[in-house]
Amino acid sequence: MSEWISSEDAMPEQEDSDVTVNVLMFISPDMMTTGFYSNDDQEWYDFDGDLVDDVTHWMPLPESPQ
Repeated sequence: MSEWISSEDAMPEQEDSDVTVNVLMFISPDMMTTGFYSNDDQEWYDFDGDLVDDVTHWMPLPESPQ
């Protein structure tokens, strides 16, 4: 399983600018949600496209069940 990554240390990397990297985000002080980081405007968004503030950590989503 993946480890939490501090948003101060690294951001999710997009290999293709047209494809977002979906992640699990930890939001201060104690909330989690899923969404993505936009390298274009350097902001976090949830899957509804709403801006998410105070993301302190993130991790890649796990693989889908087979």
